[in-house]
Amino acid sequence: MENAADSTPKLHPQAEHRARAPRPPERLPPSPPTGIATVPPRALALSFLLFVLLFAALLVVETLIGTSYSRLFRAMGNAMVGLGSHGTVWFAQPEVGGEHDTELVVVDPANRVQRRTQLSSHRHAYLPTAFFVALALATPVRWGMRLRCLAWGLLALHVYFALKFFIFPLAYGPGTDAPWTLAAGLRSVLWVLGATTVGWSLVPVFLWLLLVFVVPARRR
Repeated sequence: MENAADSTPKLHPQAEHRARAPRPPERLPPSPPTGIATVPPRALALSFLLFVLLFAALLVVETLIGTSYSRLFRAMGNAMVGLGSHGTVWFAQPEVGGEHDTELVVVDPANRVQRRTQLSSHRHAYLPTAFFVALALATPVRWGMRLRCLAWGLLALHVYFALKFFIFPLAYGPGTDAPWTLAAGLRSVLWVLGATTVGWSLVPVFLWLLLVFVVPARRR
């Protein structure tokens, strides 16, 4: 008995080739924007107002703890630099009070000549810290992200302060008054970072942008 004819319809060769060809992957719709990009303008305005209030409150707090903070600033400097300098560098309290609440003393070991430079813990440390704390806490994101930003930012800020303590003696030591030298360049950088508003706010703003925008974007 003959086999029954195959009743399955046969495709045209070109149609069969198209049927067997792999389908291109479906394109997923773009993910909606997240973070500050989704915050309405009114919430951004409220966040800015919160930043101003927090920063102002921290400046008021400094009037209460300024003496203790400057003492802590000098202790940190002596711990980072003074103890390992064999008595040639230390941070002391100046005899005359004022905004410059710290005196850097650098001794030339060859002839024991001292050079004294007035510094301000307010401008070199407290203002950048207060500015960053206000920025981190007023950012309109989840509280978990705010606290992570605050913790990592404060850690990075104090590493930056520690680096300053090592730069101070290089910039203000005896025999560093000649122009167009490394010491002169370091003095200019320290003056910008400590004496100008743009300077002392530059590092906090950079850390805030890094921790709020760059790091979360790389994790997605």
